[in-house]
Amino acid sequence: MKILVEKEINAIKMPENLRTGILIAEQRKKCTKMKCNFDFSALSFGQSPFHVPEVIAKALGQNSDKSHYSDAQGIIELRKKVAEFNKKHFGLEINPSRIIIGPGTKTLIHMIFEIIKGDIIIPSPSWIGYYPEIKLLKKHFHTFYLKPEFDYKIQPKDLDGFLFKLHKDQRILVLNNPHNPTGNLYSKKELEEITKICRKHNVFVIADEIYALTSYNFRNFVSMGKIYPEGTFVTNGLSKDRSAGGYRLGHCILPKNCSK
Repeated sequence: MKILVEKEINAIKMPENLRTGILIAEQRKKCTKMKCNFDFSALSFGQSPFHVPEVIAKALGQNSDKSHYSDAQGIIELRKKVAEFNKKHFGLEINPSRIIIGPGTKTLIHMIFEIIKGDIIIPSPSWIGYYPEIKLLKKHFHTFYLKPEFDYKIQPKDLDGFLFKLHKDQRILVLNNPHNPTGNLYSKKELEEITKICRKHNVFVIADEIYALTSYNFRNFVSMGKIYPEGTFVTNGLSKDRSAGGYRLGHCILPKNCSK
């Protein structure tokens, strides 16, 4: 029997970072046979080359016998630790009831796209993984082009004009900070100005902060969850700064007053 797939699948092409990663993997296999005296730096995935911290690997081993189904929101012990982590590093005072645990931040962002009503605004350039998720969900989206003369950062005035031209319903802005692919970091003042525009236009923010602890100047990093707590979904996980991408463990902080 022929398997029929939804038409949206045909609109999704292999991401360039995945294509590049496959090419590098294939070339390494060839080099193994040819005995090349050089290697390739695979920088397309944003994958850490370092080992998983020993304390994390040890904790996984010690708990590998836990086979029961856990709370769908995430076990409370983990959510409490996530709250402590965010307080320690980002100064966020978070009740564990606002924290959701999921199989990586990509899945959590996909869930937010699926559940929260409204058009999605994707700045460009940005991480290439957002578009396929939106297309799969058949969600309506708008591309907001960033300007090189402003280091590819969102300019509040431009965002205000962009939103003014759209309908007035609820919308969702994806804010990748630190920015992928440029590495730029938004200052507290810049985030405050963006927040003013979001409040004005009834816009929620998905703050993809997966690279927060790998910022070149971490002291300058400010979480959007601190500036716009009532309107921000903050996502983070183990894949980057703790080198544990294969663990598929991420968390999302729900907006203030948005818990079960």
